[in-house]
Amino acid sequence: MNDNKNSFDVELSSGENISEKKYKKIDLVALILCLIVAIAIWVYVMNLNRSVAEKTITLTVDVSGQIEAATDGMTILSDSNTIDGVSIDYSQMTVKVTVSGMQSVLDKYKDSDYSVKVDVSDIGGAGVYSLSLSCVTPSDEIGIKSITPSLTGYVLIDKPATRTLTKITAAYEGSFSTEDVINIIPELKSLVISGPESRIEAIDRAEVVVLLAGENKSANKTTSTIRFYDINGMEIKSLGYINIDPTVVNVYVQIETVRSFPVVFRNNVVEKDGYRYTANISGDLTSVALYGDTVNMDSVEIAVDFAEIDITAGESGVLSASMIKLPEGFELRTELEGKTVSYTVTKELIAATNPEDSGITSDTEPGETTEIPGTTDGSTADTTVPDTSEIPSTSTPESTAPSDNDSLPEDGGVA
Repeated sequence: MNDNKNSFDVELSSGENISEKKYKKIDLVALILCLIVAIAIWVYVMNLNRSVAEKTITLTVDVSGQIEAATDGMTILSDSNTIDGVSIDYSQMTVKVTVSGMQSVLDKYKDSDYSVKVDVSDIGGAGVYSLSLSCVTPSDEIGIKSITPSLTGYVLIDKPATRTLTKITAAYEGSFSTEDVINIIPELKSLVISGPESRIEAIDRAEVVVLLAGENKSANKTTSTIRFYDINGMEIKSLGYINIDPTVVNVYVQIETVRSFPVVFRNNVVEKDGYRYTANISGDLTSVALYGDTVNMDSVEIAVDFAEIDITAGESGVLSASMIKLPEGFELRTELEGKTVSYTVTKELIAATNPEDSGITSDTEPGETTEIPGTTDGSTADTTVPDTSEIPSTSTPESTAPSDNDSLPEDGGVA
């Protein structure tokens, strides 16, 4: 019995040892598994931090300011580049930069640690250039994948300038009479031009151009065609980025020509004391040619006024050229030397229904004879004034003008 007991104890004791070993073995496996999982997680995390990633940041770049600082005051004076149809503001240009690198490296920096620069290495003076942008990263481990938008096309770089131009000429284009002289007179005395300094300084004068289409009379017009020329008289056609004030110019299109006007005679017929005196004109000065502005020609009249001559004296004469009154502002284009204007005076009795209405006064006594001019050919007639004291007064005969070679009986009787 005792042997069996001891044997049991040994088995029991051995059994307990086996369980403990089993439990210890299980704990060791779990520990190893946990360690493997931890290592796997660590490896994953490490690989994750070492993986290449991308990041897009938004930055604002002062393109104009950088160019101005690098070129002693020059800047961009054109806006040829656009983004989605909107012109770029080169002083506040917004760009998106995509960078790449290890995630751990990218996470170290903020957006403000990045900057965008303009490549100004090729800018040597005023001119047209193609620009490019580059991004400066805070670490060499960060690369640049893209910058949008990129500066494409060309821009004009120059110093801004403003100038007042006082040398202004005028010209015309189109059709007109070859006999006319065209003068284009602009109203303005100066133009203000602004833009690239190199182009502004090259301008010597401005020319206002008016289009004519068969006009034959002076008139006011407006035009927006303004051309610029250099000191050698060559037209400057590269006017891009130049602003002009004003853009519309008022001009006076003066059309001058030579026109012939007939000589008109005024007051060459005078009635006085019952007679009509007429100055009959003869000679070769019948018209006068004048040169001047067409706008005033419609009202021009070349007149000789006989009011300055007493034609009632009945004397013939020759007119002086100084009596031809020429309007102001015109040039005489007719040679007056050798041309004559002569006149002869005719005198005729004005017919009247009543002796008192005739206006004829006479100092001739009854029964006396006097000469009275009759017809316009200058012939005269003798007449005897009757003695009305012996004529019956029962009725007053109607007075009629005596005719040539017709006289009353000397005794006062009725013929």
